[in-house]
Amino acid sequence: MAGKRETQVSCTVGKGRPFAKRRLPQSAVFRRNILMIFLGPKNSTFDSEDVKFRKESTRRRCEIIRGLSPDGIISWAIAYAPTLWAGGSMFSDVFDCLVDDIEPELVQPWPTVIQETLHKLKEDEETLQKSLEYCEVPSVINSPSNQLQKLPRRRKRERIEDEDSTTEAQNAPQPSRRKQRETLLRDLAPLTTSNADIDYRCSEAPIIQIPILGVVLFDAVQSSLQWEFERNLGGSTTDCLNALVPIDRKQDISITLRVGYEKGLSMIETFQLLPM
Repeated sequence: MAGKRETQVSCTVGKGRPFAKRRLPQSAVFRRNILMIFLGPKNSTFDSEDVKFRKESTRRRCEIIRGLSPDGIISWAIAYAPTLWAGGSMFSDVFDCLVDDIEPELVQPWPTVIQETLHKLKEDEETLQKSLEYCEVPSVINSPSNQLQKLPRRRKRERIEDEDSTTEAQNAPQPSRRKQRETLLRDLAPLTTSNADIDYRCSEAPIIQIPILGVVLFDAVQSSLQWEFERNLGGSTTDCLNALVPIDRKQDISITLRVGYEKGLSMIETFQLLPM
């Protein structure tokens, strides 16, 4: 049950809810995210043009995330695994909405494990030691001036937009970004949850376990762009296999696979699936 509650924390911290039990859930995801955000994906001489394009898209997204407040960066690093938000893995509209909503509404009293992890990463990576953007994060998140700030903060991206907007644009009625995000996620919900209330989501399966799926499914997973992207990034896990666990124990658990397009079509024909 403890792991279950920690998973739920990782999904809700980005919305400004209190950080439960003063611990860091999914610490490996947090470390990978921080390294990705501040170092970006590594190039390889074996990268195809498609991989190069997606890595460049990921770098642009890293730049956007670095533009958040230190609390916003920490919230993002806890909430979403790198393979979920990297270029080619998440639609731009979804990414933009999540970024606009990730800033905590109140200053977060982060647990000491956050500071400790940030300092250890800095010690291990010379590039981080030279990064002024990175050094700002641990120095700000738990500083006394940061903790004394009790009033809700306006999101940085919203402040920038307000400063650049004209009087006419300010007077025009427009839906709030939170409303836009709620509408977008509501439209996506039937595609991912089958209208069931989801308790938590599981992903990041060890790649050495994927062959257990069998030759046909393993071959299909290996042909996916997600698998290729993850292997180029390095790491020992994959988000090609996911599970959605509903709150209601009378409901089924949904387990999904990400497979390559051609292999996926072949599987549809093999299993004689009908369009819905």
